Amino acid sequence: MANKIKVGDLAKELKVTSKEILKVLKELKSPAKTAASSVDEETAATVKKSLAPKKEAPKKEEKKAAAVKVEKTPAPKKEEKKEVPKKEEKKEIPKEIVIPKTEP
Repeated sequence: MANKIKVGDLAKELKVTSKEILKVLKELKSPAKTAASSVDEETAATVKKSLAPKKEAPKKEEKKAAAVKVEKTPAPKKEEKKEVPKKEEKKEIPKEIVIPKTEP
């Protein structure tokens, strides 16, 4: 029986996402559909070979990007909220309560 490796484990080993591995497996017409799927050693070797050139290309681009100095512009200042004077509350003056007298 051939040894098998899970797609997720292969992705960790190659330091890529399992989606990238699954994309390559789909091109190879492999039945693997999820990160939990297993592939045989031969298929895993084929995936490693096909991802090797792709894996090195971004590193070169990253070095170029790191060499380019990026000038940061200061973020625009937020407008300060102006304090609006509060309207004075009208104080009600209690009025005398007048109760009319009623005759019995």
